[in-house]
Amino acid sequence: MAIPIGHQQIRDFSSGMMTETADSITPNNVMRLILNMDTSVIGQLQVRKGTTAIGDQLEDGKSILGLYQFKDSGAGAYSQQIAAVDNSGSTQSVTEYNNSGTWTGITDGGTFTAGAKYRFETFLDLVFMVNSAFDGPKSWNGNPASGWGTGQLTSAPAGEFIKVYKDRIYIAATSANPDRLYYSTVPDSNGDITWDTGATGLWIDINPEDGENITGLEENSTTLLIFKDQSMYRWNGSSTEADKIIDVGCSSSDSIATRHGKTFFFNPKGIYVTQGGYPQRISKPIQRWIDAIAVAYYNDVAGVCDEDHYYCSIGDVTVDGEAYTNVVLVYEISTQNWTVRSYAEQITVFANFIKSDGTEAVMVGNDDGDVQEFNSGDNDAGSAIVYRVKTIRLSFVNSFAYEKMFSEIHAFGRGLIGAQTIVHVEEDKSPRSIGELFTQWWMYVEGLKYRGRWFVFELTGTAVDTDTAEFWGWEITNGQVVSKGGK
Repeated sequence: MAIPIGHQQIRDFSSGMMTETADSITPNNVMRLILNMDTSVIGQLQVRKGTTAIGDQLEDGKSILGLYQFKDSGAGAYSQQIAAVDNSGSTQSVTEYNNSGTWTGITDGGTFTAGAKYRFETFLDLVFMVNSAFDGPKSWNGNPASGWGTGQLTSAPAGEFIKVYKDRIYIAATSANPDRLYYSTVPDSNGDITWDTGATGLWIDINPEDGENITGLEENSTTLLIFKDQSMYRWNGSSTEADKIIDVGCSSSDSIATRHGKTFFFNPKGIYVTQGGYPQRISKPIQRWIDAIAVAYYNDVAGVCDEDHYYCSIGDVTVDGEAYTNVVLVYEISTQNWTVRSYAEQITVFANFIKSDGTEAVMVGNDDGDVQEFNSGDNDAGSAIVYRVKTIRLSFVNSFAYEKMFSEIHAFGRGLIGAQTIVHVEEDKSPRSIGELFTQWWMYVEGLKYRGRWFVFELTGTAVDTDTAEFWGWEITNGQVVSKGGK
C-alpha cells in the first residue's frame, strides 16, 4: 500500500554550495553545484552578471599581465587605467593606458621583459610599478606627455613586489636577494623619499635560510604581511625582525586581496583568510575544486574583493568527471557561502576601480588581451551565460531504504525563459529532462511517474536578462512511498 509523503519543497538555497559533506548530514538548502548563479538574495538564486568591454582589445591572444587604476589626488586630470600585455610577437611586454576607449602605449618606459607580471602602488601622487622580471621600478604621474620615469626611485631596488605601508614604499624580492624587504624613508618636508640598499641600509631579511622566497606583500590594519610559499610573516615597521605566524603561505601574489580588515589568499591547500593573525582555511566546503587546480597554475591564481565577495580565478578544472573552463570561485563574505562561475575567457588579473559616477567596481584582464568591467551586463562580452544548480541526493523521508515515486513537479522563478529541469534517479546514467520549463514565472508538469530511493534535481539554462533571472525553487507533489527493500 502506497503511503503519501506529503508536499516536498526545495525552495531554500541560503547555504550555498558544498561538495565535502555526506548527503545524510547535509541540509536540503545546500546545493552540490551552483554555477553562474549568486546567493546574494538570501534563500533564492539569481543568474550572475556578465562582463563588458573597457576600451578596445590590447593585443589579440595575449594575456593581460597587470591591471591598475591610478587616481590623481589633485584635480584628477591624470587619473588613468593601466594595463600590461605582451606585444604581438611576445618579444617584450608593454604598458598601456585607457585613452578614452583606446588603449595606448605609455611612453619612456624602456623595454620590459615578455611574460612578466606587473604590480602597482600609488604614493606621493605617483603610480609606482615593479614586475616579476626585475626590470627595475618605474614611476609616473599619469600625464601621457611624460610617461614612465624614475622619480622618487633613485637607488631603489629592482624588486618583484611593492606595497605602501606606514608612509613608506616597500619593495621586496630582488633577483640577488629574494628574501629581502627594502623600504624607503618617509617623505621629507618637500615630499621626497630616498633609498639606501647598502650593507647597513633600509632593509630587512625575512628568514633567508628557510628554503623559501617572498611571494607577496599585503597591508592588514597596522601590520605588513609578508608571504612566502609555505609561511607568513608579520612586521610592524620598526622591530629588528619579522614574526613568523604559521606554516601557511601563499603561492600567488595576485591572489591576495583585503576587504574590511580580512586578507584572503590562495595556496595549493586552499583559500585562507587572516585578520593579521592565524589564518583560517575557508575553502573546505568546496575542497575538490581546490584539489582540481593544475599544479602549473598555482602561481597564476588571481583574486580580488568587492564589498561582500572574494573572487578567485583558478583556470580550467575537472570536478566529479565534468570539465569546467575559466573558473572563478566566489566566496560571499557575509553569509560564508560558496558558488562557482565559468567565463568565456580566462581571467588572469583583477583590479578594483572607481567608475566615473563614483561607484566602486571591479575590472578584469583576460587571456585574450581584453580589459572588462566585472559583474556588468547580461553576457560575457558577447558570450551567453549558461547557469546550473544541482541538489544533493534527496530521499524525502530521510531514508534510502524506501522506494518513492512522484508524478508532479512545479518550478518557480522569473526571467528563466527556456530553462530545463533534469531529474537524476538513483544511479541512472541517463538523467531525465523535463522539457523547457519556464514560459512565465512558474511551470507545472504531471504524469512523470519517477520512481527511486533518491533523486537529484538540476536546473540549467542560458541567461537572457540577468536583471530579472531568478530561481525560486521546486515543489514536488503527489509523492508516495511505494516499497521497501528490493524492487
